[in-house]
Order: sequence, then C-alpha cells, then structure tokens
Amino acid sequence: MAKRALAAGIALVLIFTAFAALLLAGGFVFAPDFKVIESNQASSLSNEQRYIVKFRADASVAKIADLLKETDYCIIGNSQEKLFAVSNVNADFFNAQGDIIEYYEADTQRNVLATVNDTEPTPYYEAMGVNTAWDKTTGSKDVVVAILDTGINRTHQDLLNANILDGYDAVTRTVGVFADEVGHGTAVAGIIAAEANNNFGIAGVAYGVTIMPVKVSYSGTAIYSSDLVRGIRYAADNGAKIINMSLGGYSASIAEQEAVNYAISKGCILISAAGNGGNGEHADAKSYPASYEGVVSVASCDGFGERSLFSQYNNKVDIAAIGENIVIPAVDENGISVYRTDSGTSYACAIVSGIAALAVSVAGDVRFNGAEFDALIAELGNYTRDDNLGYGIIYAHRAVELAETPIITGVENGKKYSQSVKIGFNRGTATLNGEAVSDGEALVADGVHTLA
Repeated sequence: MAKRALAAGIALVLIFTAFAALLLAGGFVFAPDFKVIESNQASSLSNEQRYIVKFRADASVAKIADLLKETDYCIIGNSQEKLFAVSNVNADFFNAQGDIIEYYEADTQRNVLATVNDTEPTPYYEAMGVNTAWDKTTGSKDVVVAILDTGINRTHQDLLNANILDGYDAVTRTVGVFADEVGHGTAVAGIIAAEANNNFGIAGVAYGVTIMPVKVSYSGTAIYSSDLVRGIRYAADNGAKIINMSLGGYSASIAEQEAVNYAISKGCILISAAGNGGNGEHADAKSYPASYEGVVSVASCDGFGERSLFSQYNNKVDIAAIGENIVIPAVDENGISVYRTDSGTSYACAIVSGIAALAVSVAGDVRFNGAEFDALIAELGNYTRDDNLGYGIIYAHRAVELAETPIITGVENGKKYSQSVKIGFNRGTATLNGEAVSDGEALVADGVHTLA
C-alpha cells in the first residue's frame, strides 16, 4: 500500500512539473477575455483622427484586443456590441482588417441648437394648452426624462428642488453631472422641469417629472458622435422613458441609428431638434439625430403658428412647438440665478419632451412608447403634414386627453399599403371589418378595411 501511494505521488509531481514546463516554454496561450480590453481603454481620446468602429459578431476577443492595442480607444455600450471609439488612426488601418470589422465611420461632431434673439417673452404655455393640461397632471415623478446636453447647473434657484438624478458624463464615462459651463443643458432642464409655485421664474412644462442629466459635450457645445451614442445607451439602460436631444449635425451615423434602435427596443421615446439653419444654406437639410428613423423631429414656430425663419424644414419634420422668445433659466457671472429669453429648435424640442412626459404620466400601465407617441402627434394637429411644421403645433391638453384613450399604431386612416401591416392598440378591444382583432395582429388581405 505504501509503495502504491508513493508511486501515485511521484506521478502527480511529474505531471505537475510537465505542466509547469509547458507554461514556462509558452506551450499554452490563453485568450484574453473582455475585461482585458476594458482595463486597457483610454481615459480620454485625442481629437485627432477619431473613428467609431464596430467589430463583427464572430470576431474573437483576442483579435479585437490585438488590433486595439495599436490605438487609443474606449468602449461604447456593452461587450456584446463590440462597438468602440478610437483615435490617432486612419482609414487604411481599418481597411486592412476587413475580415473582423462590420463597419467604421468618422466620429463626427454635433452641436447643441440655440439662437439668441430679443428679450420679449411670449405666452407660449397658454398658446399650446400647457396650463390646461396641468389640470390633469403636472408629470409623474416616476417618468424619467434624460437630457443629453452640456450638463446641468443644479444651483439655479428654480432647479434646487426639482427631481434630478445624479446622471452620467458620457465624455469622461463617470456617474454624476453637477456643472454646465455653457448653460444650454440647464436651460433645457428648466423648460422641462423647473420648480413650480416657488414665487420665482417659471414652472417647467412637466415640473413633476424626474430629470436625468447626461453630459455629451466635450468642449463648449461640441459633441462627438461616440459620446452621443454612449449617452443614448446609458439613458436607455438606466430607466429613461423620454430622451431629449436638443442638438444636431448634418451627417448621418450608423452607430447613432443603432443606438436609437436600441433605445426604442427599451421602450424609450426619442425627441430631437430639427435644426436652426432654416435661413441659410442648410435650410432644407436633414439634421441628425432628429432625422433618424424612430426619432421625433421638432420644428420651431412663432406665436402665430408660422415656421420660425431659423427652423429647418424637410420631410422628416414631425411636429412643431413655439421656439421663439422662450424664457430660460441661466446663472450670471456672479452665480446669481436669473432668466433670459432665447430662441431655437432646442427649446421647441424641450417643450415637446415636456408634453410627451405629461402624456406618459397619464397613460398609466398601458403601452406608451415611441410608436404610440408618433400616432398621438399625427392625431393632434388635425393638420395635413408638411415639411415646415410636420403635423402642426403640439397642444399639451389634447396630448394628455388622447393619451388616456386607445391609441392605434401600424395603420393610418385613409392610407394605402402595398404590403402587410401589423395593427396595434394599447388599450381596450378592436374589431376589423366587424370581427375581433388582437393587438399586434398582421393584416394581409387586399381591399378596404374598417378598424373600430
């Protein structure tokens, strides 16, 4: 028995020693996991030669790590997405790696959208039925509106007691936003959720909701596409129902559209400014993210319902709100809370986001996502859509009323379709040609149909 035990012990030592020898000789190569890539990412990227790159789903972590070690990079989204921002490289670098790269594109810049105008305020709340809507709701604290912008100044007197989460800095990739060197994000936050009944300033359109500030600007009003993508994904993953993007640029991005699609899949309503180039060479140009599929594009009009001269117009415009002479919170050079007036599609966008938050607040537990809000705004204006104002001016009291009724999605009254459609309704029951139909049911038969 003693000899057997000794022999077993010798064998064990020999096996262990042989394994150690293989390790020393480099006989085994261990593939890195994604944590290695995470740990080696740069804290910040250079502003030179910046790209967004998405690797193919079947690209190995080892190959990705080997390629990225030649660059400065940071992760956008989660490990499954295999989406990165990189800098100090050129297009040839990616072209040589075509077998593992799904796409790459320039990390383009966006800017927040505001234009300074005169200081005469207008009674835009009354004109758009906001005060009447408050008879039903001032916004639920459970409804979170993410503001992707320049930050937020929480010290402003009208924001001190507002419901504001810590938020997220998409540029530094850290939790917490407590400053706004530009003031644009603070202005947008005030339009949506400034405190009411405090004998100061204004009340936000939906002053009962919760704000999630997400800083996406890296310098002044300048924004990299990669930081916008990261901001959208963060908001979608952390409970935002509405994502306000009072910003834009003239080039489209695959990564941004994918981020929008991701947020939609999470039930978010995305709203963006149509752009302020309406009286220049970009008058009819599409602005992004407003012109992506699934994003509500907001134009600006004056108090008489005419398109603002600065507001861009195109076939992606969905709705309009008054965006001229809007009273906004600001902090002066001495740190004193003040108000001033500005104009821009940024502020029209913020008003629509506030009204969307009111609608979500009264919708209750039924489905009320982007498709439902799209259907609601198409119903709101009683207005034949055009490129200047979309479906017309948004009215808060009507939005709140409609949000409490069944909303039909997938089909429009009087519209012709050349392929099958999926009928949706978020509450109650419905019949198609007199027979019961289910929510989400596909309609494939030719002919004229009646949905009731």
